[in-house]
Amino acid sequence: MITDSDLPVKRPGKGKSGKKRGVAGINAGPGSRVPSVVSPFPSPSLSVWPRRRRADEPEPAAPNAQSGEFQRIEDKVLLSNQRAERLLEDVNRHMKPSYFHNGTKFTLIASYYFDGPELNFFQHHFRKLPTRYKLRIRRYAPNGVWNDGEASLIELKVKESGVSQKKRFALTKANYDRVMAGRPLEMSGDLLALNPRITEEKLSKRLKKINGLIVKFGLKPMLKVQYKRFAFESQSFRLTMDRNLKTESLFNLSDAVRTHLFPTDIWPMARKMAGGYDRLRHCIVELKHSGRLPRWVERFIEEHKIQRTRFSKYCWAIAQQDGGRLQ
Repeated sequence: MITDSDLPVKRPGKGKSGKKRGVAGINAGPGSRVPSVVSPFPSPSLSVWPRRRRADEPEPAAPNAQSGEFQRIEDKVLLSNQRAERLLEDVNRHMKPSYFHNGTKFTLIASYYFDGPELNFFQHHFRKLPTRYKLRIRRYAPNGVWNDGEASLIELKVKESGVSQKKRFALTKANYDRVMAGRPLEMSGDLLALNPRITEEKLSKRLKKINGLIVKFGLKPMLKVQYKRFAFESQSFRLTMDRNLKTESLFNLSDAVRTHLFPTDIWPMARKMAGGYDRLRHCIVELKHSGRLPRWVERFIEEHKIQRTRFSKYCWAIAQQDGGRLQ
């Protein structure tokens, strides 16, 4: 099954001019006038940067892509395409591309985000609840080529005290249809066969947790968000660069936003966050680590005075609503 785990492929080589190439699609080209660093939604809680794990914090468990378990700290920054190209030079010196299929140079990712009719998960993000959930179905297209025969992955992401835990597994066609209709998942022999490296006990627990959230919040697919990802890995440190976000509404968001978000104080915050990102001129960089960034990353952050930002692709997509209509 397709995941974005840590199998390396060949690094970018040199072009005909002899100059080292970056990864295609990162550079916006000459003449672009954009700010070098963008921090549209700063928070007092992000004042210590680069973040280091406190002595009393437990170390996140090592990611296990085979069993679909990930526990790590995830930091995000928004960079101009020019600044991202500069970062890429360092990345190519210290990291290797990380994709499931050999020969992959980038991946298109399509994520289907779930939420309740009152957009509970969206509101939890801006309310900064100590425990927040994100449920999505993901599909991957290596080098932009979709394979309809590949099973989709369902992912439950839980964020507690700054540490993200993600658990996922492949869906049968029957369960895909069920969850896309807002109905609970079902255990079956086909589901077990599709996930041979996950024990029946672990798989049952994941189904139970997801089904509990579906029932509690009335979860249904709200939005599809698609983007182009370049992924790199070095030991336990993972860095991704996401560009050109596109979104498609899957639910009657107009009424939901107008009824449950417009009257609240979080809507201006959401619009402010969305206004700081230009999908054609900015790159979303995610730093995924266990509590300490590599020294070369810290030097880049310090040299370019880069700040973290509270940015969510799902929340950005919801905040594209203008007067109740998707922009």
